[in-house]
Amino acid sequence: MKICKEFKVVIEAAEGGQEIDLSEIPPPPDQLPADFFETALVTGNTVTQVDNKSPSTSEKTPPAKLAQSADDDGPEIDPSDVKAAFNAPDAPKTVLEALQQRLEKYKSTHEEAKTAGDSSKARRMQRIVQQYQQAIKDYQAKRHVDFAELPTPPGFGPIPIGGPRASNSAGGLSQSPASRPAVMGSGGAIQAPARSSIGSMGAGHSSRESRQVQQYNLLQEREKQFKMAAVKAKQEGDLETAKMYLRQIKGLEPMLKASANGLPVDVASLPKPPPGMGHDTDDYDVVQYEEAGALPGSSVKNRTEAYSQLEKDLVDQVAMCVRNESHFKKAGDIPMARKFERFNRDSRKDLDSLRSAYKNSASVPRFHYETRAFTVIKCCPELPDNVMELSVIRGLGYSLTGFAPTDFVTYVKWDFPFPTEAPQTSKTMAFKGTNEPDYSTTFTIKIDRKARSLARVFKTKGIKCEVYVKMGFLKADKVLGTVNISLETLETKCVHHTSIDLMEGKKAVGGKLEVRVRIREPLLKQQVEELREKWLVIDQFVK
Repeated sequence: MKICKEFKVVIEAAEGGQEIDLSEIPPPPDQLPADFFETALVTGNTVTQVDNKSPSTSEKTPPAKLAQSADDDGPEIDPSDVKAAFNAPDAPKTVLEALQQRLEKYKSTHEEAKTAGDSSKARRMQRIVQQYQQAIKDYQAKRHVDFAELPTPPGFGPIPIGGPRASNSAGGLSQSPASRPAVMGSGGAIQAPARSSIGSMGAGHSSRESRQVQQYNLLQEREKQFKMAAVKAKQEGDLETAKMYLRQIKGLEPMLKASANGLPVDVASLPKPPPGMGHDTDDYDVVQYEEAGALPGSSVKNRTEAYSQLEKDLVDQVAMCVRNESHFKKAGDIPMARKFERFNRDSRKDLDSLRSAYKNSASVPRFHYETRAFTVIKCCPELPDNVMELSVIRGLGYSLTGFAPTDFVTYVKWDFPFPTEAPQTSKTMAFKGTNEPDYSTTFTIKIDRKARSLARVFKTKGIKCEVYVKMGFLKADKVLGTVNISLETLETKCVHHTSIDLMEGKKAVGGKLEVRVRIREPLLKQQVEELREKWLVIDQFVK
């Protein structure tokens, strides 16, 4: 019974895809030696009694025989016998053939488990089948496949991927006693796997675990950065920025919880670190460097042109800094506003020094151009939180049978089904004499960002616009076409600018309507973009 229980452990390990050393399996009961139940089990260098016989029984065993049984690794196992015992196919010649053999084996095992009603084993086999199917797809697409992560059915030969390390990772019958994951003792006792065996079994999962740990550490680091930024903003009296950072921290909590439970996390959806909290002290990256040096100053004409060009670039740079500083102040991003304020101050100093050098007939200074990349949060700071702005810009190519382009008199009526009990609606003025009217009309729509019904409207309904054409005196206006503006884009972006075909049901009637919808911030998460600016840097003024 003890040997039966130990066989059960080995069988479960084999079904789970682990490597099994068959060299220490005891023979069938009818082939056991006569003194099998009378001798002691030898494990390492210790001898244990099996029954209650007198010590004299073990003393009769010669010491040489004990040493021989202790050092014996068991009878040699013929690979053909092993293959026949497990009904394994012939050794594969290609990697794809090996993967297909293993896939078919696990598929048949999965079907057997389903037929037997073993739901746990069926689910386990199904996961292995999916793992092999993905490995075959990756291999055929010439992508990297980690063969160490693929379980191997018992009795199957190694995957022929070349090299001894490859055959070990593919998994086959282990021949080295030091690498055996599970070894049966001479009496059926299960010996602990060697240290090197544990390392080889865990090698396939080390990369996955390291990625999981890296993701979790990144999430913790990002949460810490936002907490420090929130505390700093609160100490500076900027409560709006502190609240914004706290909302980011709340958004990170589900991702942290999922990563802690071993689930994968989309790192690309992580918010960018707060300004001033990244690894770069200036919080920008130089993505392009153009070495300009010092232009020759021997010619008066060349010198004047060089100074004029540098002055123009610095003036444009100062204007850009002022513009970005004003934008970020309105958006409540005080760290970025201060950053551009500092850039503005530095650029003004360079501009004053450049003008002074030109007046003193100095040579053209040494300089270079950089393309700096800033991580910024896009928003529309001039809009309140509870307002959405709809701009009906213009119509394009209206057409109607019996109407010349100069006969059109059109206007646009829009409808927004929020709130449900009082939908908001309005219309533009009528424009006549053209089939491409320039409406340029802006409407303010009230919204409640905290209402769940608003999210449903953004996803499913949007804004409905109808283009009407006046048919004449005492005649009703006719709907030329309908446009449905999808607002789903505003979940991740603050501006949706598009032109949409006029439709009558599912049929396009000709012509388009250009519209733009804006909100202060996206509905679900902030819109983080990379701002690139060409930057003139004065290296040294030459006297």
